[in-house]
Amino acid sequence: MPASNGDSDDADESSVLERRYGERTAASIAVVESIAAVEGVDPTAIEDEYGTTLLDSVDPKALDTLVGDGGGTVAVEFVFLDYRIRVDDAGLIRIFEDDR
Repeated sequence: MPASNGDSDDADESSVLERRYGERTAASIAVVESIAAVEGVDPTAIEDEYGTTLLDSVDPKALDTLVGDGGGTVAVEFVFLDYRIRVDDAGLIRIFEDDR
C-alpha cells in the first residue's frame, strides 16, 4: 500500500468519482460507500455481487489509521475491483479507472 506525502500525481487525471468524508465516517466505510455509488449497488451487497471485500485489497483499520489524523500530508492508493482509489487525510477520496 503506497503512501505519499500528499502530492497528487493524478491532478490532471479525470476521476470517476470524487467525494469528501468527515470525522464521523471512517475512510474505509467512505471508500466502500463510494465504490457502491459508482457501481450502483448497495454497499452491503459488494461481497455478494463481486466476490470480494475491501479487506482483499487493503487493511481497513490500517487505512483508517493512516488517514485518520486530518493533517493533509498523507495519501494512500490501492486498487479495489476495477478502480484505483486514492484516499488522503484531508478527507478526500478520488476513484479512477484502473489503467493497469
